Amino acid sequence: APAVPDQVHLSVTDRCFLPCQHCDIWRNKAEDLPEETWARVIDELGGWLGKAAMNFVGGEPLLRRDLERLMARAVRLGFTVSFNTNGWLLYERRAAALSEAGASVAYLSMDGFREATVDRTRGRVGTWAKVREVCDRLDRHPNPRVIVACILHGENAAEIPDLLRWV
Repeated sequence: APAVPDQVHLSVTDRCFLPCQHCDIWRNKAEDLPEETWARVIDELGGWLGKAAMNFVGGEPLLRRDLERLMARAVRLGFTVSFNTNGWLLYERRAAALSEAGASVAYLSMDGFREATVDRTRGRVGTWAKVREVCDRLDRHPNPRVIVACILHGENAAEIPDLLRWV
């Protein structure tokens, strides 16, 4: 590569609780690396990359109770921080903590526009409603801004124009 990367994705957990059709991470029983290990990784990446983007992914990264501390550490080092989530654990207090930690972007999973499609593809009734609720919740904070992440497949392709209009 001609230069250092301008973004890095940290898979901070291999745990999740949604049995999505496209993924089997929810079956994993792996333990997360401790906060100290991730803190050292973030520090070393900060020394190497300088100002770059850092995306916290998983599994469901909000399962980590130390996520906001890890994000705040990355922000202090100059990283622009984002994270991916299914939305289920993003209650008001957590939304405020993520905002305070300096997260810039929340990639919120919504694989379609119809309730039945989103609930079926994510494997849990209520997911469509939860995602819409979390969009509203995050909009009440100065950051992070929401980007809807959608996996396009044969079941949801016809819904994408409606999803785009809504977004």
